[in-house]
Amino acid sequence: MNLSIDLNIEDHFTFLKDDLLFNLSLSSRELFHSNFLAWLFRNYPTSLSFFGLSDFEGLSVFREKNNIDITIFKNDEPILIIENKIKDIVKIDQLKHYSEKIQGRNVRRFVISIADPLDCKGVLNEIGWECKQYKELSKYIINWAYNNSSIIKESHYFYIKEYAEMIFHLGSIGDEYFRLKESGEKYWFCDWGVFEKLDRIGFGQTLKKYQASAFRQEISNFLREERYNVFDGINDNLENYVNVWSGLFNSTPCVTFEPRLGGASNIVLEIQVQGGQYRHIIVNKNKNKSLKCSSDEKTLEVLRGMHAAEWLFGSEVKSEHGNKYFQISCANGTQDRISTSMRKRLCRYGDETVYQYLNISAGGEADDQSPVPKLKKWILRDVETAFRILKKIRSL
Repeated sequence: MNLSIDLNIEDHFTFLKDDLLFNLSLSSRELFHSNFLAWLFRNYPTSLSFFGLSDFEGLSVFREKNNIDITIFKNDEPILIIENKIKDIVKIDQLKHYSEKIQGRNVRRFVISIADPLDCKGVLNEIGWECKQYKELSKYIINWAYNNSSIIKESHYFYIKEYAEMIFHLGSIGDEYFRLKESGEKYWFCDWGVFEKLDRIGFGQTLKKYQASAFRQEISNFLREERYNVFDGINDNLENYVNVWSGLFNSTPCVTFEPRLGGASNIVLEIQVQGGQYRHIIVNKNKNKSLKCSSDEKTLEVLRGMHAAEWLFGSEVKSEHGNKYFQISCANGTQDRISTSMRKRLCRYGDETVYQYLNISAGGEADDQSPVPKLKKWILRDVETAFRILKKIRSL
């Protein structure tokens, strides 16, 4: 196959739908790709030149050593580790952990991704990792196999070529849909037909993971520009920072921002964006008081006693058309009506977590083509409000 030929996006989907190797890969996804690559490297060590190796004597290939997808040893010394991210996003903390597990002066570390990680490339370099894309790998394998056809078994050559073609089409789809910068700007209010199309090849949820990661990065960078310290993870040695994390919950992209004063606290206030909902969450960690009450009104009484009720949007009311909304105070002193689809005064995660939510895409400020500018305003306002409330609670 000529991988330089111009194909439209539907051609890539059509190829994968009909490709036997791809359909076999669907049952195990990342395991399939890691197993195939380990088999290739074990049988044909010169294929490792893709990762910069030039001396192929005395190499050993391991799968899942210390939970790392592929590890290459030379004479019992680790020289290369490869983490496969065909179905997942690049996770910096995970890669740092793997670096600690496999150490050595000459170890090179690579992550293979379906898309360019963009914003985290600099961080990858800082922690000693490099990123390769599957589309890059596909073109390399085709050229390598052609140049080494004399040493490759005929039956092996067929599968190697088929695998390279398959990941070329996957990489082309990644180029089209898994662009983090655009996902961050557009958020996840895109044409749902995209998810349906990607679900046909098992990558709908992968896109949602990318979108959650992209939105987290977009807002984290924005808060840093506003002079807030933003970190992925809790660090109680720090003061006045925003802890942020993202992922999929109930198959929906979700990003959570938690303003923290530092040290222990009985009350946690969170801003969470999940799907079309913008949430204010209260987590109670006070063992002497419980939010598990016989009614929402009694729960609200407990929250008022803990000086945390202010974090809620308020008591929902009905408009003249019967639609529910919250009346939100704006920075300019005006009041804005933002719709909600809540059926009760409080929503719950378990016994000690309650929340209320606004509908992101309806009502209030004039909606942009992308809701991100509006969400930036809301999140910045609410991070300031959360810090004010937490300081008030701590002072009492």
